[in-house]
Amino acid sequence: MGEGDAAQGKRLGQAFRRLDADPRLQRLARVMRDRLPGDALYGDPLSVAGDDPAGLLGRRLAALSAQRPSALRELGFGALQVWQTLSEAQGRGHGDRELAILFTDLVGFSSWALDAGDTLAVDLLRQVGQGLEPAVAERAGAWSSGSATA
Repeated sequence: MGEGDAAQGKRLGQAFRRLDADPRLQRLARVMRDRLPGDALYGDPLSVAGDDPAGLLGRRLAALSAQRPSALRELGFGALQVWQTLSEAQGRGHGDRELAILFTDLVGFSSWALDAGDTLAVDLLRQVGQGLEPAVAERAGAWSSGSATA
């Protein structure tokens, strides 16, 4: 590869990064994602927590693209959300491994959720999950029964 080819490759890479960072393109990708089947918020830690291929790819995409907004990130998560939806429709993704469920008591949540609606309620639960998950992961899920203290 000659110097001219390298310079052209560099210019092409810079143009692609500018295009990927364009807020209009990001909004368009987000709107498209909202219209796709499945969870339009796919990509948060809760939705990519599994060992399934979509979850593994989702975690990698989240890690690689966490530093900045990206149209390509939205398109990638859109493809994964459709993949996940199609897999679940075929009965995949519902394995037989044991798991534990962490319950939290959000005082007044039920009555608030009835007034706020599903979208806000699910958003709040995602935020709670994002707040709790790092603490659980830090302890490798090894919490004592009934208590989160060591």
